Amino acid sequence: MAQSRQHTQHVHPGDLPYATPVLRSASPSGSINTEYGPDETTLSDSELSPEEFDRKVQKQLGLHEQREQEYRAQSTPLLWPKPKSPQEEQILFDRVMRNLRFEVAMLEQDEIIESTMARTARMATETQPSSNDIDAIMQSMMGPPPSSNLTSASHTQGTTLTPMDVDDGPGPFDFNFARRSEEETTAMYEAGREGMDIGRNGTRKGKARDMS
Repeated sequence: MAQSRQHTQHVHPGDLPYATPVLRSASPSGSINTEYGPDETTLSDSELSPEEFDRKVQKQLGLHEQREQEYRAQSTPLLWPKPKSPQEEQILFDRVMRNLRFEVAMLEQDEIIESTMARTARMATETQPSSNDIDAIMQSMMGPPPSSNLTSASHTQGTTLTPMDVDDGPGPFDFNFARRSEEETTAMYEAGREGMDIGRNGTRKGKARDMS
């Protein structure tokens, strides 16, 4: 007598007709146990229908309204009606000139900014020239020479005036400006040169000068 064998059927959990689980990111820690305050909706808003409330919010946001540039374009069209009186013609002329001056001022301001940025970038990339001439080094350290008006006003009757000697009239800072003669200025300049020579070579160059 043949013995019947019992076949055991193994059921895998993946084959079960379960619904696909919803996979989503974990909630942030800040949203756990968050307590929200009471509803602050006004009574008038709560009485509105969803469509009316939507229209009210859109009106507050101004999504369908014109921008400032569009308003300005409509207020200043390219073609104006021909003036019918001298007063209207003068008003039109003043308006056109005011707009032109505004545009020119904006262009000048943009040009100044662009030139400043270009000059700064060029100075950063340029290689500074090296020189052993003490006069050239001191001139580069002192900067550009003063304006022609200051130079012409400072040289009078064999005396040299410093920039502080130019009197702009009485003010909150009233100093007693001192005049330096050409001999004192030359002596100070030569003393500066000797100091630079001593610092560079370690020895004094040139003969001693009377600083009295």
